[in-house]
Amino acid sequence: MINFLDEAVQMALNEMDAYCRSFERQVLPRLVQDGIAVLGMKSMGNQKILNSNVVKPIECLHYA
Repeated sequence: MINFLDEAVQMALNEMDAYCRSFERQVLPRLVQDGIAVLGMKSMGNQKILNSNVVKPIECLHYA
């Protein structure tokens, strides 16, 4: 039997998530628990993340 998800949520997931109201810690576990698909967006946040040279673009994509 194939289970299809009835719902999906698109949410910002990036390296800076832990430094603000964390979607990853506060929202993501509930979505997974309820069987709701998660579509990550804004994996590179804004230019500040990339200009900091702390992470590379590919690392941002892997994180999300």
